[in-house]
Amino acid sequence: MKFLASAETSSGIDVVLDKIWAEVVPCLEREFGIMKFKGGDVELLYVPIIMREKDRASYPARSKLKEDSRTCECCPQLNYQIFEDGNWEEVLHEYVGGLKEASSQLKKLGASDSEIYAFEEILNRSIKEMKCLGTR
Repeated sequence: MKFLASAETSSGIDVVLDKIWAEVVPCLEREFGIMKFKGGDVELLYVPIIMREKDRASYPARSKLKEDSRTCECCPQLNYQIFEDGNWEEVLHEYVGGLKEASSQLKKLGASDSEIYAFEEILNRSIKEMKCLGTR
């Protein structure tokens, strides 16, 4: 599976996003890169929306599945306040946890229950392994 990540954000959380791009995204790219689905290659595009409360209504969640290109676009709204004030473990849970929404999309592309379980285990293991990277 090919994993690509970006984000739509309000300003003010650049430091934590830099840490995510440097430490979390490469780990997920490696883990997902070795994952194979019986139904064929899948591209997972993760673009969480991390906006201040006043901006959230203008930036709704917009996840969608493109079956013809086997692309899952996972675009949930995440809690901005956690990225601004939370500790590293809370940030990890919020960021990586947003990817769990992709499970139902992967299922629609033909992923088996065991493949969905393996996907979710990568997410859970990533949170456990990366929380040791310390606080901000």
